[in-house]
Amino acid sequence: QSFSAIRQKFVESHKKIEHQVLNKQNIADEIIHMISQSRDRLISWKLSGINIFQLTRGLEAVYKKGRDAMKLAYLNPTAENFHIWRKWAKYFLYHLRLFKPVWPRVFKPLAKELQTLTENLGYDHDLAQLKIHTLINNPEGCGEEETLLFELIKKRQNELRSSARLLGERLYL
Repeated sequence: QSFSAIRQKFVESHKKIEHQVLNKQNIADEIIHMISQSRDRLISWKLSGINIFQLTRGLEAVYKKGRDAMKLAYLNPTAENFHIWRKWAKYFLYHLRLFKPVWPRVFKPLAKELQTLTENLGYDHDLAQLKIHTLINNPEGCGEEETLLFELIKKRQNELRSSARLLGERLYL
């Protein structure tokens, strides 16, 4: 099916939001301010004096948080819990990238699997958001198209979560 009615509601919603953002009077000033704040935070980072022990403690901490988040996601399988697991898996991936040049034969394949894991969890989150926004765009209730879409979303999320579990069990021993 084409889901044309659902798509049309999303297109209308997108146009409305785009119009609001582009017609905002001080949007350029807000963007410049946010960039300036980010630059100021970056300048204040204290990177000198960091040693390998601090880096490995950080790696260990994000690994444990990711492992705990994975357990919670399967004990209480909500979209939010899978999203939290994704965030910790991404932090773990960022830490691994620091170590990859030191031992590429070990860290490169790990990083590749973590990348796949975070992508799968990201797609799961996208599908959860699609369902939420479809519900928001249909305050009068859902019809056959929406019901079919939700069934397809659930099926794909189950596939993604099964794949994520296999990857997670390998990565988070």
